[in-house]
Amino acid sequence: MGDQVLARYRNYSRHPRSLREQGIMAATELVLQEIAMPQSKSNIYSISYTLVLALATYNYFKTVRYLNPRPAESVFKSPVYRDQVLSQLSPIAFRKAMRVTPRQFNFIVEVIQGHPVFLSRGRKPQAEVATQLKVALHRLAHNGSHASYESLARIF
Repeated sequence: MGDQVLARYRNYSRHPRSLREQGIMAATELVLQEIAMPQSKSNIYSISYTLVLALATYNYFKTVRYLNPRPAESVFKSPVYRDQVLSQLSPIAFRKAMRVTPRQFNFIVEVIQGHPVFLSRGRKPQAEVATQLKVALHRLAHNGSHASYESLARIF
């Protein structure tokens, strides 16, 4: 029965079992042991405490996908990501997202801020220089579909 859980692996000996798979297998073994154990005729309809715990453990592992909490730095798909989350990221996470450190980003903003390209001449106000730089860095850092306009609209 335990091999059915791990059928997705071609060569299982190279892949260690996850904690979730270990828990499912242990709970399954406990359930099978409790069912196979002979019971006295007086309490034939009673369920042992071990069987209840094993079934509850099995149910928990089957219904929960992640045993550990997910990372706190999740990516929001809205302007909240641009305005609030990016500014609060650690320098390493910011560098992964923008391909520059926060210090380098601020320096670039200071250098290009006074350029006439960033001054609005029409009726519609132009986005802040920092926002325009974030969009440009994102597009330059990604190729393929992640640099598309639809992707940018969801993030920025």
